[in-house]
Amino acid sequence: MESEEELKKKLKDVKYNTNTKVKGVEKKMDELRNYIESTMETYATFLKEISNRQSKIEEKLIQIEKDIKSSRNRSVIQEERQSRSRKKIIESVSSPILIGDLTSGNYHVVVEEDMESMDGSVGMNIDTPTNSQEEKQLIVSKRPSKRSTGGAVIGGYRDLRLEIFDIPNEFVKKCLEMNSIAGDIKLFKKMYIEGVPKEYLPIRHIRKKFQYWLDGHMNDDDSNGSYIKDTISRNIESLYLKINMFENYQANIDQFVNNQEYINKLSDEKHKEKILAQIIPMVDL
Repeated sequence: MESEEELKKKLKDVKYNTNTKVKGVEKKMDELRNYIESTMETYATFLKEISNRQSKIEEKLIQIEKDIKSSRNRSVIQEERQSRSRKKIIESVSSPILIGDLTSGNYHVVVEEDMESMDGSVGMNIDTPTNSQEEKQLIVSKRPSKRSTGGAVIGGYRDLRLEIFDIPNEFVKKCLEMNSIAGDIKLFKKMYIEGVPKEYLPIRHIRKKFQYWLDGHMNDDDSNGSYIKDTISRNIESLYLKINMFENYQANIDQFVNNQEYINKLSDEKHKEKILAQIIPMVDL
């Protein structure tokens, strides 16, 4: 039979073992509690991230809808502008046009019926050839050249004004989808530089001063070239908007959105300044 001392010792050992196990269970419960709390925090963060992403997606969809509506509205406006431009061209050639050098009597009056037989070149007398280069430069015609789509062309110059250019859609599309200043400049060259002698460019940069051709003479711009960069940017924007219609990008919505975001940049002053900076070396005299 066990003595009282032995029984007390066994009881003490049982209590110790029990306390040890209880502490182990409590530790496990604490760990489980911490794990649950951590999991809940992670889950809450995950739900918050999902909510934020859903909000961004909804905002993007709303913006796409706005861009689509804006694109369609601008397309309608563009068509109306083109219609008005065509009407002005028709009206401008319905009256007699004087071609030639008045000082020498070497001129020819062209009426609407004669326009069909002309090749569209500015400064060409269809009856009598001019005698000198100076006389060629004196010739004035209301009829736009092949490069013009409505802008007045006088003495070999074209006016720098808001107008609609007749440039192939594929070319404009390639420039637009570059989404860069390089694309803008490529289009600018097509609009104003290609096939034009440097002395007849409608823009000049002389001794850090800007000039532009309008209404038959060169005009001084301000030191920032404000009129020049605003007009060019708006004409580029007009061409881009003609292309970036939702109907043209139903198979590539991302490209449509990227294009629209880039078009919006054209009205940003810093973007206009970058375009002008690229133009200056081409027109510097």
